[in-house]
Amino acid sequence: MEKFRIKHLLADAGYDSEANHTYAREVHQIKTTIPPKHGRPTTKLPKTKYRREMRTDFDKETFGQRWQSETVFSMIKRNYTDSLSARSYWSQCRDMILLVLTHNLGIILLVKELFYRAGQTPLIIPALALLRFTEFM
Repeated sequence: MEKFRIKHLLADAGYDSEANHTYAREVHQIKTTIPPKHGRPTTKLPKTKYRREMRTDFDKETFGQRWQSETVFSMIKRNYTDSLSARSYWSQCRDMILLVLTHNLGIILLVKELFYRAGQTPLIIPALALLRFTEFM
């Protein structure tokens, strides 16, 4: 089984803490981009190393790419489920993997259907293609 290494982590402001930055960066060598919004609003710079870096040198362009993963999360919740029935940690992990695989297979089947039909019909209306996508679920 292949393993993938995470190089850069983008997270919501809810994950903003020096401990999270330190763990990701120093233990796992993962660059983090987390908006420094934790605590009371202030104009002062944070005293800790990584939170200060986020305040002074925040990468807005990269952080703006979060929409891609948020879209996939939304699609899975909308099309399949927004909760897991498994109780143990590893069962929940398996459930999530199956949800992601099912989602990816649905996308592959949708794309295959669109390209197959593209040679036969002059125009495929996107709304009809999305309705067709729900038949695979």
